[in-house]
Amino acid sequence: MEETYELEHINDERALKGLDPIEWNDVRFDYNDYHMQVINGIARRLEAEHLKSFVTGIKVEKLVSPREYNFYNDSANITVTLTPENEKLILDYLTTHQTEFAASLKQDYTSCSGFISSYPNNIAEYMEGNPLEHEHKLGYILQFIARLSCESSEGIELDLYYDVEKYLSAINYDELVNPPKE
Repeated sequence: MEETYELEHINDERALKGLDPIEWNDVRFDYNDYHMQVINGIARRLEAEHLKSFVTGIKVEKLVSPREYNFYNDSANITVTLTPENEKLILDYLTTHQTEFAASLKQDYTSCSGFISSYPNNIAEYMEGNPLEHEHKLGYILQFIARLSCESSEGIELDLYYDVEKYLSAINYDELVNPPKE
């Protein structure tokens, strides 16, 4: 959808200069910048709204795209800063919402045809040790908290994506809008 907006904008600029419209394959979109805008916007919004009391900070480190998608998807590496107060609030929240958390673990970590879970699907085993020091478990717990905090009917993922300010730009914008004179 964002590609359409950028293409229309470029063609509007070209029309003002009396130039013919361009096609999709003429534009080189800057997807890396766009993805970073989305990830940084989501991190800021999670930190400021959905996880406000639960984290002290969220810093985006980098985007990761695996060579093969058999075991991993695209993801963002982030650093989450927690204080002892944050940790207590998280653990208290999980205790208060134990029924919902148990249902979430059962739904997301139960092995089935085509999926072998690497994590336990019950609270007792999942919480062994300090799950807040385990990057995957901490991420899942924060995702659980954010999901429960979301009042949108679309769910937290779509709510965050659509509300984040982002703009997909063309890497070759200048040459498309200001082509060399022949």
